[in-house]
Amino acid sequence: MAECHPVGFQWVMEAKARGAKVIHVDPRFTRTSAVADLHVPLRMGSDIAFLGGLIKYVLDNDLYFRDYVVAYTNAAALVSEEFADTEDLDGLYSGFDPASGHYDEASWQYEPEEEPHSGSSQPQEITPGTPGKDNDPATSPVDDRIAFRRVGGDEPGILVKRTETREQRITTVEADHDPAWSPDGKRLVFIREGNLWIVAADGTGARRLTNDGVPNTAPAWSTR
Repeated sequence: MAECHPVGFQWVMEAKARGAKVIHVDPRFTRTSAVADLHVPLRMGSDIAFLGGLIKYVLDNDLYFRDYVVAYTNAAALVSEEFADTEDLDGLYSGFDPASGHYDEASWQYEPEEEPHSGSSQPQEITPGTPGKDNDPATSPVDDRIAFRRVGGDEPGILVKRTETREQRITTVEADHDPAWSPDGKRLVFIREGNLWIVAADGTGARRLTNDGVPNTAPAWSTR
């Protein structure tokens, strides 16, 4: 850093003058090493293990700036409770289908934040559907959202309504229909041009589940 970024390195030296300890991790001895309080000449190929150890030590001993991490990084975003890591599934992530050899990435999303209801603290009754335009309403099993098909107008596709004054488009194809919520209210399946599709409730991760050329109708989630 001292050689490649001398302008930025001046702030490292200023921090050292104020009492900061400078540790330089590099297999080589460079000008940065010469002014560091500690030079750690790693063996090549061991850098990831070394970095992992540092991170674990910082987390185990609560040595990070929590206020900054929560406010300015993605550490505050929680991964879905449905996600399972490799140590839980013998080297595989959640969503693996042995038959196809592919992953269903639906459980890899962040846990969505709950949005407050407007007006009263109780969920408002929602009556979607404009005669001749909206149809196929499907109410979420865990909250007051409704998915439905809007035909015509400027907002075609499946929409989510949390209150009478808030709606969100999560698909963009006018021919989408027959939405069905997952039991946890986090995903929707629907029909697009005869094929079955799945999408997260925030509109991310839309993907096709079937592609057999046979018209599919009225999807329904299992309870498990």
